[in-house]
Amino acid sequence: MGISNSIGNSFYSIDSKEKWFELLDEYVNLGGAILGTARGYGVSENVLGLWIEARSTRHQIIIQTKCGLTGENGYLPAQNFPEVVREEITTSLPALRTDYIDVLLLRHDNQEMPVADILAPLNNELVNGRVHAFGASNWEYRRLTGRMNIPTNTE
Repeated sequence: MGISNSIGNSFYSIDSKEKWFELLDEYVNLGGAILGTARGYGVSENVLGLWIEARSTRHQIIIQTKCGLTGENGYLPAQNFPEVVREEITTSLPALRTDYIDVLLLRHDNQEMPVADILAPLNNELVNGRVHAFGASNWEYRRLTGRMNIPTNTE
């Protein structure tokens, strides 16, 4: 599933934030609502967060960010994956100037990890309210359709 009519970029720069603010203003004025970013996209989350704060637009937009780009070659890290998810979300939230992420995408599947092990910490974030939905980017369809009986640990 793809999301159209979204804007996101890894080329944001704090130094040129006013230029990005103008672009984001125009995007929202034209009806755009989905803003895509990622922890691995430099200061993109920070620039979006500053814009959201300056324009008080949180209620108008859908924030889509990615996690798990920290593993080898950008694939989900197999070591300490639940901690990686928690840490990345904990870092993303203040950068984005929000207390929740609308859509969290996992980028580049690690096919050596069982899907249930990948989804369990994401499901916990849903329960905790820090993430409202999650999805996948660059995953094979067969991996997405085989996800039954997701374990949940709400401790």
